[in-house]
Amino acid sequence: FTITKTENLLKTAKIVPAVNQVECHPYFQQPKLKAYCDSKGIIFEVYAPLGSPSRFRKQDSDPDPLEDPVIKEISIKHNATAGQICIAYQLHRGLVVIPKSVNPDRIRENLKATEVKLDAEDLQRLKALDKNLRFFSGTFFVKTSATTEEIWDVTADASFVLPSQKAAAWSVKMNTGVTIPAIGLGTWQSNPGEVGAAVEVALKAGYRHIDCAHIYGNEAEIGETLQKCFREGVVKREEVFVTSKLWSHDHAPEDVEPAYRLTLKNLQLEYLDLYLVHNPFAFRKAAEKEWDDANKLGYDELRMSHTWQAMEGLVEKGLVKAIGISNFTIT
Repeated sequence: FTITKTENLLKTAKIVPAVNQVECHPYFQQPKLKAYCDSKGIIFEVYAPLGSPSRFRKQDSDPDPLEDPVIKEISIKHNATAGQICIAYQLHRGLVVIPKSVNPDRIRENLKATEVKLDAEDLQRLKALDKNLRFFSGTFFVKTSATTEEIWDVTADASFVLPSQKAAAWSVKMNTGVTIPAIGLGTWQSNPGEVGAAVEVALKAGYRHIDCAHIYGNEAEIGETLQKCFREGVVKREEVFVTSKLWSHDHAPEDVEPAYRLTLKNLQLEYLDLYLVHNPFAFRKAAEKEWDDANKLGYDELRMSHTWQAMEGLVEKGLVKAIGISNFTIT
């Protein structure tokens, strides 16, 4: 969701999104979008903080933040890994960070990024790495004829004038008044047979934020693991912040609540702490995981307004604690 698409949503929204979860890493820092979210009281939440090295459609020519000489130099200075530096940088910016892994050692390693104390020189050098380089183009959400301008509203967002407001550094309190843990476990591309173990390792290591989505296809296994950890006293339900997302084929208002209840069933939970609209582009209901152009409805301001009203209905019924958006980005 770009600034433009978010502004369109807010024209009719009764509830301001609590969170905007977007791509963000040292090569794509999105400072204007962060400032915009700050001005609206929307938490800026980061996926792919390491640049998603295992992402699909990765090109051999794509630069890798984990191999950047500046990041490597700073990692040596702090006796940390390059990945920990990438995560620590976003935490120092006051963002909520969702690194993904199924490797037990890597999960624990990522959490230790909270112990890395970057100084002013480190932060300045990391800030200078921004290339405005997006790794996720978003083209798989729309028809092949769609332009970058149509997807990301480049021109409109560039001309958008931000209100004057100082960002609240290190703030992780949502506009609902509820605090969201500033580091969470991402579960995208976590395979069956791996994701459950990853969640268990994360909770035992101290993570208290698990980021899920229907389209990831692994919520049932995550639900089994959550219940196991609750039974064994590893953590209580109220101590874990669980997020999931509404997929594109469920944007029709009548489909929103059934989709949400299916996620609750799979995760074996009575409520979610946060439910996001996964992206602003709709698919036909029959599309499921099909990416054919015939099934892509694209972005429509009025349709998204109706989707958001249905999301608001979940809050009004007491089914979910907070709602938000994902991939409502700027350029």
